[in-house]
Amino acid sequence: MPCSICKQSGHNARSCQTTDDKAKPVKAKPVKAKPTQKIDSIQVVKNDIVPIELDCKDLRIKRQENNDKKVLEALLNENTTEKQLYRVLQSAQITFEQFMQKCREDRIFAIVSAGRISKNASRQGAEDEDIILQTCNETSRKFGIEIVNLPNTEARPTKDGKILSKKEYEQGEFKKNDCLKSFDGRIDGKIRGWIFAKITISNGGHQDNAFEEAHCMGDWIVKYGKPEELYVLLIDTDLTSQFNELRQKYHKNNLLVVNHIDFQQYLINTYNV
Repeated sequence: MPCSICKQSGHNARSCQTTDDKAKPVKAKPVKAKPTQKIDSIQVVKNDIVPIELDCKDLRIKRQENNDKKVLEALLNENTTEKQLYRVLQSAQITFEQFMQKCREDRIFAIVSAGRISKNASRQGAEDEDIILQTCNETSRKFGIEIVNLPNTEARPTKDGKILSKKEYEQGEFKKNDCLKSFDGRIDGKIRGWIFAKITISNGGHQDNAFEEAHCMGDWIVKYGKPEELYVLLIDTDLTSQFNELRQKYHKNNLLVVNHIDFQQYLINTYNV
């Protein structure tokens, strides 16, 4: 009997060497997926970590909106202790009761008043700088480097080269005029060092003071900084000329003059090995 596959004699279907393409299974080639994933807000692609970028102007805008909203809610609930309110009352020559009555009757008046008496977000820079330091720490801790936010009295550089803790400062040997502005962050772990952080926006006020403080800190670091430590002037600003002047003067060796994006990129380039 001929083979049922090839129709030839001398063998059967079980031993036939003829290929049946329709019956033969086709193996799919494996496709390797790109190792891309998100970890704690940091995009990781083939083990490369990308800096986390913040909109510093937007931080201030949202903070101001939140300040205004809180005050408006307090006004509508007749529960506010904002100091600026009493300046408004004095200027308008009305009583607190008259003011609150007007807020109840006229919501537009209440909204405008809330914006007038709420805290100015540009004067809350320390809160925005905390966010910047926390963001940098999300990146740095991937390499065993910890960036610690410090209270504004925790690490005061003195004009003769010391760094005082709050406890040392309170002992009374040094006065406020003997010190510079405090460091805002400390670097621990694989490397050690200090961070001076500022956000200064062109329409936010206090710009000259911010850069003057940064120059004073830069001078202190050049004179008293330890070569084994890293010092960072972390400046986020839209004032390009003032920033470039600061960077040209101080950005060298173990002293960085960078914004929060470039600081993260420095850490990635140097320690992501």
